[in-house]
Amino acid sequence: MDVVDALYIAQETVGLRPDLPCPRKADVDRSGGRDIVDALFVAQFTVGLRASLACLVTLSSASPANGETGVAISRETILRFSGPLDPTTITPNAIRAQFGGTQLSPRIHVSPDAQAVTLFYDPPLPASAHVRVTIDGNVARDTHGAPIDPDDDGTPGGQAFVEFDTLTLTTLPGTSVCGRVFASGLMPGDSGSSVNVPLQGVTISVDGAADTMSAVTDAMGNFRLEPAPAGRFFVHINGKTATNGVPPGSYYPIVGKAWESVPGQESNIGNIYLPLVMDGTLQPTSPTEDTTITFPQAILEEFPEFEGVQITIPPGLTRVRPNSPRKHHRAA
Repeated sequence: MDVVDALYIAQETVGLRPDLPCPRKADVDRSGGRDIVDALFVAQFTVGLRASLACLVTLSSASPANGETGVAISRETILRFSGPLDPTTITPNAIRAQFGGTQLSPRIHVSPDAQAVTLFYDPPLPASAHVRVTIDGNVARDTHGAPIDPDDDGTPGGQAFVEFDTLTLTTLPGTSVCGRVFASGLMPGDSGSSVNVPLQGVTISVDGAADTMSAVTDAMGNFRLEPAPAGRFFVHINGKTATNGVPPGSYYPIVGKAWESVPGQESNIGNIYLPLVMDGTLQPTSPTEDTTITFPQAILEEFPEFEGVQITIPPGLTRVRPNSPRKHHRAA
């Protein structure tokens, strides 16, 4: 295919003008027919018009956002692009992260549609760190083999930067957090009324400092985290370590929460409710065919009205668990 083909396509559609711009998110492979987008893409790869036509893949968004503060140290970085990338070019040279002059070594994952790149950090990011993620358009390519335009200046190549600050884990004397953990389901009490069921043995640990800042609930579900970071921080509430009210094969999940303490004081964050994940709830899906997911038998015995409820999962998705129809309290 050459420039003559491109001009014929243009002539047959809208009559291409030299100053007519190309749509930024054009997708030739999914256009469904010959149109101006096809004409421009053919032209750009035959006579080198790509830069002037501005049909470049750009960085659409980032999470954390550029300039964001208080980022959890276990949080991944997600970069989304306006068009598909060539996964073979998304290497540590194309997308890299660093802080304080130290190069990080995250695991890089490209999404199935090749329009999102996720950086998974192991070990987690350091606390109180200024992190810079660099996207190098001179290395990263789109699916047509052309350099991307991460800084969105209309020219292939160049670099874009996403910078953010992780939260601090600084402690101050007297700073603590307390609360209670319950099972989400209510049980009949001695008086016949329904009561909350406290969970014993649940582990609460500070994200990034589990070895030095953690607590375990007592028989009444109470916990007191001391020392605790001053200000905003993240915790993991590990219901899998609960020691009461757990049927065989079932468990209470791990929940992540953001808390904020008052420096030098005790902060009560209230009640936390964890749902029971019944045995048989987690079900594997197939990479090659549809998977039908239903409620486990233990749930259906308690709620027979949900017999026949199901969802169908397309091939290739991760494991799925259907929500229990039990009445859940909102977690604090």
